[in-house]
Amino acid sequence: MIYRYKDAPDWKGETKTVEKDVAGSPFTFDVTLPESEKLPRMIDLTLRAGTLSYKPESAWPAPAVP
Repeated sequence: MIYRYKDAPDWKGETKTVEKDVAGSPFTFDVTLPESEKLPRMIDLTLRAGTLSYKPESAWPAPAVP
């Protein structure tokens, strides 16, 4: 599971990435975020079957919202 997001309050900084290996379903996916009045802006959430030996930028989907 790959979760990419931008921190609040203005969502302008670098894109943060959190990765989690998932062994089965159901599962939970916790992300520790800094305290803020606004929520982070999710760029994308990717579930991939199998693993890559490398992670090229082209393997990530384009953001749904620019």
